[in-house]
Amino acid sequence: MRKNKRGWVKMIEVVIALLLITGVLLLLASRDFVKKESISMTVYEQEALILREIQLNNSLRQGILTLSPLPIEWNDFDSPDLTPVKEKIEKRTPTNLVCEAKICFMNQTCESPSSNKENIYSQSAAITSTNNLQDFRQLKLFCVVK
Repeated sequence: MRKNKRGWVKMIEVVIALLLITGVLLLLASRDFVKKESISMTVYEQEALILREIQLNNSLRQGILTLSPLPIEWNDFDSPDLTPVKEKIEKRTPTNLVCEAKICFMNQTCESPSSNKENIYSQSAAITSTNNLQDFRQLKLFCVVK
């Protein structure tokens, strides 16, 4: 009779040990998940702030609206009309991010200029003229965490 009780006690100890190990692993996995979500929310907030500043600045908006042909890649932002936009993006980009932008028509698909499609955070903003309601552009910002 005594041998049977020892067997059951050992089985209960093993089950409790497995539950404890599983609990610790789940706790560690959930910490990583929450950390990744907080990083993405921070990146999206930074992108939105940069885009909002450009949207609200009349001279930057006009520089974007006067350009053609579209799309305009990040490497082409060195033109006189887009240099202030590029400087604004670079100035407002946090040190832990690398950001690039692209200008497209509103109804056009504006894909990332980067060949690496993993972990790219992107946001877009409509750039419109106050005088001409038919003049629309899409400024899309692509950021990657360093």
